[in-house]
Formats: sequence, structure tokens, C-alpha cells
Amino acid sequence: MAMISQFHYLLENGIATKYPGIRWAFVEAAASWLPYALQDAESRLSRKGKKRINNPLKDNNIWITLVMAENIPYLIDRVGDDNFLIGTDYGHTDTSAKTEAFRMLGENRKIAENSVDKILGPNQKIYTKYRDNNFFGQNFFLDPLPLNFEHVFVLGVQTDENCRIWG
Repeated sequence: MAMISQFHYLLENGIATKYPGIRWAFVEAAASWLPYALQDAESRLSRKGKKRINNPLKDNNIWITLVMAENIPYLIDRVGDDNFLIGTDYGHTDTSAKTEAFRMLGENRKIAENSVDKILGPNQKIYTKYRDNNFFGQNFFLDPLPLNFEHVFVLGVQTDENCRIWG
């Protein structure tokens, strides 16, 4: 529930619109909560007499990571593919690590090829502000990456299940 609470807080209080240069990311919490949170946020905004947000993720520069165990076609159908990212948890030594996530996403025939391309390509580049055309080059994990994570807040759930903001 912590992710949903933080998501609602960003939208209901216009935090993301107050800081348009910040990219907000919800990571390591999957994305299956998102369709509910979007519907509920719309209801909350309506009850408070606030204007409906047409595209809450894109309009607020909010990014959500998917995990391979989710029903990704359903999520894309409900939410679109503009602000989804995929993570591998590279370097983790627990069961959350999916170092083959990029390949697995591409091989999932239930996901439209254009959505796979968007999630693995432009979405990652926009979120990280990566400036190289060869984002998934041969030495992706070995070379220092010229990424720009300045003005990024990652919202995630710690083991104590309290939401924290890292900057």
C-alpha cells in the first residue's frame, strides 16, 4: 500500500507538476497496483473538486518498473506503454534478480513488438536521459554509463514496508 499512497500523494497534491524537471520512478514494487491506483486517484481528485489528469504518468513524468512475473499485456492494455521500464535487479543475489529480463520481454509473444521496443528503447533513454544511440551495446553492464540521474527521485519500498524517497 505504500506505493499507492505515495502515488496518490504525488497526484493529489500536484507535487510532480510543481517540479516538472524531476523524473519520478516507482521501482522494485512491480506495476500490478497501477490500474487500481489510477482509477482510485481519479475518484479522489473528483471528490476534492480537482481537475482530472488526462495522462497521469506522462503528464507528471512518472515511471513504473515492470517485473516479468506480471501480466504485462494486461498492464499495457490498461495503462499504455509510454512510462513503463523493465529492470533486471542486476547485481542482486536474491530471487528478485532477472538478469535475462530484456530477452524475456522480447520473447513474450503476448506483448506487441512495438511495446517491447518502446519499453526497452525510448522509455529507458528518456528516463535515464541516456545520450548514446547504442543503449544496449555489447558492454552495457561493463562500461561506465553516461547516464544523467540528476533530478530523479526513486520511490521504493524498504524491507520495513515504509516508503522512502531516495534522491
